[in-house]
Amino acid sequence: MNKLSTQVVAFLVLAVVTLVGVLIVTNSDIDTDVKTADASLLELTTNDSSIDFSISYPNEWQVAPNSDGSGYVFTLKDPLSGIADEAQPKIEIMLVNSPYADTLTSAQSGLGTESLEEYSTVDSHRSGIRYTTTSTLDNGQQVATDVVVLNPKDQTTISEIEENRTLIARLTADANKIGEYRQTFDLMLTTVKVAAPFRVPQLAQTITNPTSGITVNYPEGWTASVDAAPNDTITRIVPPNEEDGLLRLAYVPLLDQSTGTPITLADLESQILGGVDPNSFIQPMALYSAGGYTGDAGAVLVPDNGSGSGDSVIYVVFLQLSDADAVVALAQAGPNDIANLQQVTDAVLQTLEFVPPTTQEATETPETEPTESATEIPTEEATPAAEETATAEPTEVPTEAVDAPTEVPTEAPTTEATPAN
Repeated sequence: MNKLSTQVVAFLVLAVVTLVGVLIVTNSDIDTDVKTADASLLELTTNDSSIDFSISYPNEWQVAPNSDGSGYVFTLKDPLSGIADEAQPKIEIMLVNSPYADTLTSAQSGLGTESLEEYSTVDSHRSGIRYTTTSTLDNGQQVATDVVVLNPKDQTTISEIEENRTLIARLTADANKIGEYRQTFDLMLTTVKVAAPFRVPQLAQTITNPTSGITVNYPEGWTASVDAAPNDTITRIVPPNEEDGLLRLAYVPLLDQSTGTPITLADLESQILGGVDPNSFIQPMALYSAGGYTGDAGAVLVPDNGSGSGDSVIYVVFLQLSDADAVVALAQAGPNDIANLQQVTDAVLQTLEFVPPTTQEATETPETEPTESATEIPTEEATPAAEETATAEPTEVPTEAVDAPTEVPTEAPTTEATPAN
């Protein structure tokens, strides 16, 4: 147990984790002649592999996920003075699960075709429609909103995307100032990248770890093996391109390392994650279930350990297999691959089966010991024991039984005393 837990802890500590959200990029393919002052450099890129969507934006802006996780909201780092919160410049880009043709038809029927104008991105890679709405605040300020419904398919490439999604972009600002941000808005849309959403490969292969008793299915084309160290209880599952990540399933008995006394799954989590900075959790530990087993799961950020391998993320899952057994799943990948590996990990764990392995000693015991005891006990030990029980104990028990009724009848009914005799 000590060696195994040390291995698991070392894997967590030495693995590196990603900085999520913002990456610095240079957009040399954008025409600088059409940029406004605030969009002179689209220096930053936000990427969400869970929806296969990324976009670049100026460093004067800040980004946050929108409320339903379908995209991003961009706001100025330094809000404009004298402008109500509702009229502050804001850009929202999101992917909706609706085919572009259906979304376009809905907009045409709801707004009327005369309200819509054709729209193409500055680089002419994507096309759609644009319309504008206005509203008036209580203080009299007018707020304008430009809405672009955009076909996510890049017309200049042959990459495939899911056909049932549509890009919707909104620019909201004070009606008198919205023109200052339209070019920024248009330029940001040229940097949108949308890919086909990740699909978990078919779990067509199976591996059983004979030492741990754990069996799982894993994706076709991936490789699986049993780690020889520390004690053959770790199953390793690797994608075709090893740089895309690594999944380990470590069997851990629920025993205290020093005393050998039973512990809970929560105790095990504390032992393994107790030294991790709480601020490193990008996904807090939460209730989790898979394959009929329950436990907890979360994701941890760990900085580069100096090896030069770069940052990565560890998705960790604790599942209780029985009162005395647990499995710890550790999925490690880089910032662009962890979401996909997490989906694979969840799918693999849904197939998990646990059969405690039978030890060599346990298989031999029924063949030897019962045979010897069966021959010895009836012939030599059982008879004397029976004789002693028959001669010694019966002479005492009747005496107690007789003595008891002489006292009990004074308090208990005669009908109860009679059966006792």
